[in-house]
Amino acid sequence: MSVDIAYVQRSIDAAARLALRDAQAMASFDLTADGFFRSFAAMIVALPLYVVLNYGWETIAVTIGEKHAEANAAHFALYTIDYVLSWLAFPVVMIFVLRFLGLTERYSALIIAYNWGTIIVLLLDVPPIALFGLGLITAVQAFLLELVIFGIGLYYRFFSAMTALQSKASVAMAIALIDFITLTFLALGLGALGGLLNT
Repeated sequence: MSVDIAYVQRSIDAAARLALRDAQAMASFDLTADGFFRSFAAMIVALPLYVVLNYGWETIAVTIGEKHAEANAAHFALYTIDYVLSWLAFPVVMIFVLRFLGLTERYSALIIAYNWGTIIVLLLDVPPIALFGLGLITAVQAFLLELVIFGIGLYYRFFSAMTALQSKASVAMAIALIDFITLTFLALGLGALGGLLNT
């Protein structure tokens, strides 16, 4: 079950085409059982982006006066846990959600599109960091731009879910919102844990 550069490029290209509302892009994913497990290789591809984005947002947070957590082993451990759980939470939650909705046969397609699509979502977060780093926008403007990007990312998740599940718009929006809620609770939980470790 190997994953080469061509495979990764093809998968990211399919995810990018979904961002352009190309419903036919689903056919370009590897929708086999092996393709489901291979899609988690996106975790490795996305890791550098995750590191850069977290460093960038921490720099912005410091600029606007938020408390900066000291970089130590506990800090590194929290980010590691956050990264791993953020990739595993949605697939686990969707096992139960899709069973409730009677869409279990589309589970694999949804997770494959979601995993490769995460790279696109992370890439969407690059402009605020880059523009701030170049001194073209302020920290506050970066956060405001991020709100716009969040909306775009939510729509992307909605369209990807609707395409992968071949479902109604209402179901796809519910899936996108569940993803947001799951990641929010995860962030709040890890944030509380981080607060305890820093006291």
